[in-house]
Amino acid sequence: MTSFYIGSPNRSRGEFIYGDPNWLRKFDTADWDKKLEFEIIFRNCPIDPKHRNAIRTAGLKVELPSPKLGDFIWTFYSECLITDHVLGLFNDAGFTGFDVKPVEVVKVKKSQKGR
Repeated sequence: MTSFYIGSPNRSRGEFIYGDPNWLRKFDTADWDKKLEFEIIFRNCPIDPKHRNAIRTAGLKVELPSPKLGDFIWTFYSECLITDHVLGLFNDAGFTGFDVKPVEVVKVKKSQKGR
C-alpha cells in the first residue's frame, strides 16, 4: 500500500506530489471570511504545552483569491479546499482516509494584473 501526503505548497516539507510552491504565485490562498466564528482551545502538545489551536464553531466560509481556480485551493491555515471534480476523482479511485465538509464562498476577489 502506498500513502501520500497532500499538503499546502511548502518547500520545507521536502518533495511534493502536487502543489509546486511556485503554484502559489499563480493561485493565491483563500482567506477565511472576516465574520467567521471560531474559538481558541488549548491542547496538550508534546513539543510545546502552550501551543494553541483555533477551532471553528461554524462551517468554513472563504473569500477566494480569484475567479480562476486550481483543483486544490489552500487557506492560510493549510486547509485544503477541493473542487467537485477532484472529489469525484478521489471517490472514483476509492481513496479513503479523508473527510470532506461543505465550504461557503462568500466573495471572489477580482483578478490582479500578472495573475
